[in-house]
Amino acid sequence: MQNIDLYYESLKQVYDQIESWEHNPSLRERFVDWLVGISGVLFVLSLIPIFPAILVFVGSQTGLVIGPINLSVATFGQFILVWIITTVVTGPILGLMVWIDNKVDSAVEESKRPPQTLSPEQLTFVAVYESYNELKTFFVSHIEQHVNNSLKALKRIVSRRMLWRASPSALHIIGEDIDVGPHERELSYREMYVREHRSFQKSTSSLAMQVSVAQSFLNIFEKYAWFQLDTATKSVLQALISFPAKIYYRLLEKEDLPIVLSILENLSKFIYAYLPEHQTYMEPEALQRLQNDGRKALDSFVQQINDLAPYRPVVEKGEKRLKPEIPPLGFKKNLSRLYADNVFFRFTLWFIIILLLTSGIVYLVNQRVAQLDINVMVSVVIGASATGAAALAAFTQKASKEKVEQEDQRNESDED
Repeated sequence: MQNIDLYYESLKQVYDQIESWEHNPSLRERFVDWLVGISGVLFVLSLIPIFPAILVFVGSQTGLVIGPINLSVATFGQFILVWIITTVVTGPILGLMVWIDNKVDSAVEESKRPPQTLSPEQLTFVAVYESYNELKTFFVSHIEQHVNNSLKALKRIVSRRMLWRASPSALHIIGEDIDVGPHERELSYREMYVREHRSFQKSTSSLAMQVSVAQSFLNIFEKYAWFQLDTATKSVLQALISFPAKIYYRLLEKEDLPIVLSILENLSKFIYAYLPEHQTYMEPEALQRLQNDGRKALDSFVQQINDLAPYRPVVEKGEKRLKPEIPPLGFKKNLSRLYADNVFFRFTLWFIIILLLTSGIVYLVNQRVAQLDINVMVSVVIGASATGAAALAAFTQKASKEKVEQEDQRNESDED
């Protein structure tokens, strides 16, 4: 364990570089994105069909001739022909631009990533050891900012779902009151679960996943009689599950800090001893000695956590507090989520918009260009609206989901 401080300092430098790294799109990326946007707009305007109507109207006023099509005397048949041609032409152009954009994105994919990365286990170790290091500094300087820094580091690996399991009604002490009705509570729980699940898809701390697995494992094996857990394994699982709430709230309210310091030290030593990369770079004998020390640290951690009484924040000690109001998500955010998640809503919304636009265009064509049969008008309006709505509902789905996820990430950053 004599190298744990040097190892932490090395990883912390990499972590700080990753946190401060930002990818700035190159001129080529921005230019290709601009081309994709222009071609997408032209395709949509052709599909609706606004662009063909503009061509027919301008052609009838200026005597425009496009190849074999003479628009100086515009007819409904020419309008349909221009509509088909513009849609057929702009569709492949959009496909080509999207293909080029994917090629450009693939070519610069490496530059979109930080120059260095850390594994989930390394991120967990950095957060736990930083929390321990800041709290240790507090006992030397007695400046409370170090306790806050310790809590901030721990917060990177402690999810809301972990705290929810331990004490749902205490969550408002960190700015989220979820002690509400069953329906609202279920929505809040589901939102936390989705956020946590999404975090597993990217490079993040491994502790949240390990606690989730430990909880599920313990629930299943205790439920059925033929699964028998030995005492040591059950103690480890219980310690891992109860660690977040027992330590988080004590740090938050600056209680029992000496035992918290010892627990963080033992946990960081255990995580360090079992980092996967040690198997590559260490000699077998040295690795065995290190892991023996790690197991001793784990035994101390488990005993300390399980002997520690569940901590009840101030709100659960009987003190009266005003119940903070839960800010509503807002109409715009709810609409964005509904648009991103519900394909029927996207289709219906675009169908109504395109139906109104197409009806207006067909009405103008009927008044200014040529008299149309009512059956033809209905076929054109309904066909264009349904086709355009289906295309836009599928085309805008990815961008909408990315926008919602970016908003969630910004909100989580603001909360932190």
